[in-house]
This record gives sequence, C-alpha cells and structure tokens, in this order.
Amino acid sequence: MKIYEWNIGMASTIPSNQGYNLKGWIIDEIIKDEPDCIVLTEFVVSRGIEYFFDMLEKNNYHWFISSTTKTNGILIALKETSFDFKETFEYKLPMPTVCGKEILSGINLPDFLEVCVNWQNEPLSIIGIRINVDIIESDSKTNKKAFKISQFKALDSFLHLRNI
Repeated sequence: MKIYEWNIGMASTIPSNQGYNLKGWIIDEIIKDEPDCIVLTEFVVSRGIEYFFDMLEKNNYHWFISSTTKTNGILIALKETSFDFKETFEYKLPMPTVCGKEILSGINLPDFLEVCVNWQNEPLSIIGIRINVDIIESDSKTNKKAFKISQFKALDSFLHLRNI
C-alpha cells in the first residue's frame, strides 16, 4: 500500500488571514503518484478547497475531513480501487470516549481523524493525527512539553482501547 502524508502548514488560517488559500499544486503533486492513501495534516477549509475535492473525485478518491474554517484538521483520501467502502466509519475529535470509556480529561487533544474501511477483506483503521504546539500557555519549556505529552497520552489511550 502506498501512503502519502504531508503537513501542508495552513496553521488555522482563513482567507482573510493574509489571503492564504489551498495551493492546487499540492494535490496535483500528490495525485500524480497515485497513492492508495493520502493523509494531509493542518488541513483547513479555505479558498481553493473545491479544486482539491474536484481533483480527488476525478482521480477516484473518497475523502474525509475533520476541519472547519479557522481550525486545523485532517484530510484522509482513499483510492476507490484499493478499499471496500461498504462499511466505512469515520471518527472525529473530540475523542474523550472510546466504546463508552473516558480516555482523557482536559482539553489537550491533538488534531485527529480516523477512518475505518476494509482492505484486502480485512478491517483497516487509518488515523491522521497532528500534535499541537502550545502557543497560548506560558513560554515555559516544561509547560510546552507537558502540553505535547498529554496529546500523546490521549492517542496512546485511544489506541489501547481500540486494540490497535
């Protein structure tokens, strides 16, 4: 399976924020190698999104996003010929519970998206995740480290409870 992952560096931007928009060359560059799975982190709903979706659909990808305007998110695109989409499940943040069990108390959650599909007649969980950097709290290195560690703990708990 060929998987492409890219942090496209949008950092919660919106069109009114210095006129930033999704660059078409990014999706063009990715699609030309025909990966089975594409995971883009820091994906933000912004100008240029229609081109991304058009190119994915023209090249037979199913796409899922966890993003909204002015929030970082994840885009996962899966090649139609590589996966069985009859029983596709999409899980988005917040991820405070898995199977009814609380996995994290607090707000330090990473950007996260999980899509479950069948691949070669077996269930497959594809997860896109981006650990956030603490830019609001104090500049203390200890606080920044704890902020990141709490997100890794959330992911670890999630994966443990999902038996992944």
